[in-house]
Amino acid sequence: MTSDFIRKFLSNEEVQSFSAEKLTEKELFNLPDDQSYSVASLAYSFFKQKKYSQAQIIYEGLICANPLEPSYHVILGIIYYKTNHVDLALTQFAEAIDLDPDCNAAYLARYFQMIEQRNNDSNV
Repeated sequence: MTSDFIRKFLSNEEVQSFSAEKLTEKELFNLPDDQSYSVASLAYSFFKQKKYSQAQIIYEGLICANPLEPSYHVILGIIYYKTNHVDLALTQFAEAIDLDPDCNAAYLARYFQMIEQRNNDSNV
């Protein structure tokens, strides 16, 4: 079953096209267990509410505090993507992959961003 998290930032069509992978949210993200968890929860809450500027500020701070957490980079990349900062989004996805080559969420987000970009370029 495809993660509910993925459904928050991808269309049903995009989710269906990738559903064969049967990824779970646990496989996509490993949220930290330390004190930053409550701050990350707040940031994620803003993200789910599409309050991207508030979420962006918090995730940027979380990355400053813990730059080795790939999930922060992935979500910040998605925020950048949703706010039309494609180059910044790709940089964050690449950073997440550099930190954790098995970070499925980064590959998935980058894949859909690139597909959408290709579709936009072909419509021009």
